[in-house]
Amino acid sequence: MKDLQGLNQIGVWLDLRQALVVKRDKKSWRAERILSRGEIPRDRAEREPLNRYYAEVVSRLREADEILLFGPGPAKGELQKIIAETNPKMVMVGMETVDK
Repeated sequence: MKDLQGLNQIGVWLDLRQALVVKRDKKSWRAERILSRGEIPRDRAEREPLNRYYAEVVSRLREADEILLFGPGPAKGELQKIIAETNPKMVMVGMETVDK
């Protein structure tokens, strides 16, 4: 059985407007809110603000041993794909669809 007490675990609730990053380490819990700085894109040409938002979220996950993504829409799947492409060593333990 895995000793969960020694892991840096991160849960990320996100949609296209904001992310709530909750971190658990050996001693504490911390939460941080990240806001998307642009409109929800209608096409690929308008994705740059969204790409910066995802990059900012990923930057908060660097020290994670385990990551759980959850949220109501497609953002979690997009973020999972970005993580798999850019940080393949990050361990995803799950992805869940939940309401706001």
